[in-house]
Amino acid sequence: MRITIPSQYIENNVECECEHDEWHECRVHADDLEYEFEPSEAEVSYEDIIDIIEDNLDEVIRYLSKYHRIELKETLQGKVRK
Repeated sequence: MRITIPSQYIENNVECECEHDEWHECRVHADDLEYEFEPSEAEVSYEDIIDIIEDNLDEVIRYLSKYHRIELKETLQGKVRK
């Protein structure tokens, strides 16, 4: 499953330098930051993944900022729930 954050929300697209583990793989492309999740033992629907991301948006953004060394534009930062 691929989850894409459009490039207009990302200040700088840089090479991904995070250490991959068995359950996920991520890449930075010229236009978008994309995550690919390998199939897990549990069946998880696309809607479940979206719900998890929306419920944990601030954590997702912190993860992206820390491990991908990207600067998020105000348009995306404004979507973080306080």
